[in-house]
Amino acid sequence: MKDKLYNFDGADYQPERDQDRLSKGFERVREFMEGKPPMSVEEIMFCAGMKSASSTSAMIRNLRKKKFGSRTVERTYVSNGLYKYQLLHEDKSNV
Repeated sequence: MKDKLYNFDGADYQPERDQDRLSKGFERVREFMEGKPPMSVEEIMFCAGMKSASSTSAMIRNLRKKKFGSRTVERTYVSNGLYKYQLLHEDKSNV
């Protein structure tokens, strides 16, 4: 089965160069966060096999976008500017 490809955007985004890599990263973050308790960006980055915190954070933000499924990501303040993120369950009853 072929990996799902997503359409990203940004000033430097070039689909032929970036689409496959970013799509795989997005899926790793989404799949890892499903059903997990709240975690920091660094914890998600490490456990999902991502290479940078900024890329991981961008993928978490993408989860909220309509074109990526409009998922609910709960953000909880911990301390000293640290937040934890949790991907809430999808409500498939009205899909």
